[in-house]
Amino acid sequence: MKRYRIASFAVDGRAVGLAPARRIRRARTSVTSAFALAGFLMGVFTARIPALVDKLAISTVQLGTMLFVWGLAGVATMQMLRYVMARVGSATVLRIAAPVYAGVVGLVASAPTYGLALTAVAAFGLAFGAVEVSAKSQGSEVERRYGRPVMNGMHAGWPVGAGVGGLAAALCAHLGVSYTWCLGGAALAALPLAFGLGGSLLAVAPVAVGARVGRRARVAPVVYLFGLLACAALVLEGAVTDWSGVLLHGTVGSSHAVAALAYPVFQAGMLTGRLGSDRLRVALGTRRLVMAAGLATAVGLLVATAVPRSLAVLVGVYVAGVGISPLLPLTVSMAGAGDRERGDAAIAQLSVIGYGGLLAGPAVIAALADAAGLRVALASVALLSASTIIAAARFLPTAKPASPKRADGNRSRQQSTTGGRPRTPSARRRSVAVDLSG
Repeated sequence: MKRYRIASFAVDGRAVGLAPARRIRRARTSVTSAFALAGFLMGVFTARIPALVDKLAISTVQLGTMLFVWGLAGVATMQMLRYVMARVGSATVLRIAAPVYAGVVGLVASAPTYGLALTAVAAFGLAFGAVEVSAKSQGSEVERRYGRPVMNGMHAGWPVGAGVGGLAAALCAHLGVSYTWCLGGAALAALPLAFGLGGSLLAVAPVAVGARVGRRARVAPVVYLFGLLACAALVLEGAVTDWSGVLLHGTVGSSHAVAALAYPVFQAGMLTGRLGSDRLRVALGTRRLVMAAGLATAVGLLVATAVPRSLAVLVGVYVAGVGISPLLPLTVSMAGAGDRERGDAAIAQLSVIGYGGLLAGPAVIAALADAAGLRVALASVALLSASTIIAAARFLPTAKPASPKRADGNRSRQQSTTGGRPRTPSARRRSVAVDLSG
C-alpha cells in the first residue's frame, strides 16, 4: 500500500491534493545531485585555472576578463529564466541545462586560443546560470511539498561536488595530466549524471497565458532584501574561494601544496554547516540563524587574516565555510516559499542580485589589496559583508519553522493540531508559507 503525504502548494490558484512520498524523496535526491554536478565541474574548472593560464599564455587582465564574462553570462541567464520557467517550469529547464552544462566544459577544455576560450567560457557561464537557478527553483518546489526546511540539505550537494572536483583536479595536476584531458575527462564523467537527473524531477503545470506570465513574474519587494543577503554571502564566499590560497602562499609563505588545501577545507566547512542548518533553522528560527551565520563567517575570516600561521588560516577558512553555508540556501527557501510561479521569478531575481556579488567582489578586494594589502582587504570585506548580513536579518520574519516531520507525513499529528479535523488545503498552504519563510 502506497504511503502519501499532503502536498501544500498550488497550481494556477488550485490546491493540489496528494503526492507520493517516494516521488518527493527521489526529487530531493535529484536536486541534491544537480547541485553536486554543478559543484564538481566548477571545482575542476577553478582548481585548474593556473593550467589554463599556462596553456593559453594569458595575462592577469585577460584572465580577469574571462572570469567576468563567465559571471556576466550566468547573471544574464538567471534574469532571462524568471520568465522562461513561468512558462515551461524548472524541471524542463534543468533537464536541458544539465547535459549542456557538462558538454560545454569540454569546449572550454579543447579551446586552442584565447578568443575561442572566451567564447566557450561565456557558454559555460550561460549553462551554469541555467543549472543553478532551475535547481534552486526545483529545490524550492521540493521543500514546499515536504512542508519543512530541507533546502540546506539539498545545497550540501554543492560542497561535496566541489570538494571532489577540486581534489580530482589536484590529483590530475600531481600526475601531470594536461588541462585539456583533465577538464575533458571531468565532462565525460559528469554526462551520465546530467542525463539521469530528469526522470525524478517534479513537473508542475506551466502558466498558459503569456500576459499572466508577465504579471506573475513580478516579485515582491522583500525579495530584494533576500537578494542583499545573498549578495553579501556570495561576496564572502568569493573572497575565501579566490583569495585564501593567495593569502596562504603569497602572504603567509606556505607551500603550493598547503595553499591548495584552502579550497577543499572551505568546502568541508560548508558541507558541515549545511548538513546541520535545517535542524538549526527549526530550533533557532531564520533570523537568529542568519545573524549567527554572519557573525561566524566574520570571526573565521578575521582569524585567517590576523594570525600569520598556515594552520590558523586553514582553521579560519573552515570556520568561515561553516558560517557562510546556510545563507544562500536560506534566501532561496524564503524567496520560493510562496506559490510556484511567483517563487520561480523570485528565485531568478534573487540569483541575479546575489551573483552580482561574485562580479563585484573580486574587483573590490583587488583594489583594496593593492592599496592596503590583502589581509586588510579581506578583513574589511569580512566586516562590511557580515555587518550587512546581521543588519538585514533584523527585517526577516521571526516565526520558527514547524517541527520536522517525515516525508510520508503523520496523519494523526496533523489532525491533533486542528482538534481532530484535517486541515483545509488553504490552511495547509498558509502554514507552510509561514514555516518556510520564518
